[in-house]
Amino acid sequence: MKIKYRTYLYVMKELSFLKDFYDKILNTGKDRRFNYKIFCIGYNKTGTTSIISALKLLGIKASHWPRLGVEPKIGWVRYFKESKITAFSDGPLFQNSLYKKLYKSFPDSKYILTTRDTKSWRSSVMKFFKDSPWEITDQESLDEKVLEYHQYNDEVRSFF
Repeated sequence: MKIKYRTYLYVMKELSFLKDFYDKILNTGKDRRFNYKIFCIGYNKTGTTSIISALKLLGIKASHWPRLGVEPKIGWVRYFKESKITAFSDGPLFQNSLYKKLYKSFPDSKYILTTRDTKSWRSSVMKFFKDSPWEITDQESLDEKVLEYHQYNDEVRSFF
């Protein structure tokens, strides 16, 4: 993926607070007593891959679309607690209000809601899922997906 230089600098500047947060945890030793994580809880096609790439550039262990979205037998919360990875994004994080369960177990962690303007997001979703089992083929289904996207974003904003 090509990223414009200006956009890259902006993303790195905005994400530097995560690196500071991460360094603070490591320097205080709190990571041994608490399981701090970074969760990018934005919907797919909202920059979740870019966030993970930026975090990796900052030296943070990060995973995009953990376990390909397939829930482990031990459940997601325990999986994230036991994982040596610090940051996660994409499915399953935006599904079934998982962020609420994660917040109960990781209240001091960082939660990032990535969003995208509706027109751009809709276009990206249509292109990404074209010729797949999840392809959206009619306007009614697309409208439902857009409504779901907005409801989710509103729900997350009101939760935090």
